[in-house]
Amino acid sequence: MVEVVTDTREIHAVLMEAFGRFLDVYAQYGGYRYHGWVDYGDPQNYKGPTFWSEDDCIYRLALELEREFPHEVHLELPVARWSFADFDESADKRERVDLVVSRLLNFIEDETSQERFMCYPHELFVEGKYLPAGCSKTWRFDHERKIADVLADAERLARHVQRHHCLVAAVFVVDDDNLFEELRNDHSWPDCVDLLVASPKKLAERGITVP
Repeated sequence: MVEVVTDTREIHAVLMEAFGRFLDVYAQYGGYRYHGWVDYGDPQNYKGPTFWSEDDCIYRLALELEREFPHEVHLELPVARWSFADFDESADKRERVDLVVSRLLNFIEDETSQERFMCYPHELFVEGKYLPAGCSKTWRFDHERKIADVLADAERLARHVQRHHCLVAAVFVVDDDNLFEELRNDHSWPDCVDLLVASPKKLAERGITVP
């Protein structure tokens, strides 16, 4: 049998601990510490050594979660007919969940494996967004559109929670220029989805010293 963790408080606590460790890494190597990528003709363009893309951000958070959930952290779970029993091709969009924690080490394979997996409430779903250093400058308008995408991710995750696809859900935003921090208050937020923001403003609020 699969041991299902139903204490969402435990999952929330582990998520926040992992995010706290991520912020320590971000304080030291985050893109906000570098010039970033501004425009093709800018000879100073440089993103730093660690955070180049949205995938880098998600990967770094996954590394921290792996410490608490060894061998149970996954990237890009497809939302499809094989992964969710209630997937409706006429209504549901084929997409992927960026980061998933699913405690299946004790899963016993048998003739009911597929049915049980498709109905399993995974521990954690996370969607990520990256607003890189330099995004508030030359190409600000393009990055402003990501703010609406963050809300869309939250609403999609809320539906996953409501359909019991996961126990805990979070949107994870890395915001090097504080652009999301500046514009986020214009949008409502579903109560069942956590919002994790890594930004210079967040570091200051937490009293994290920048090296």
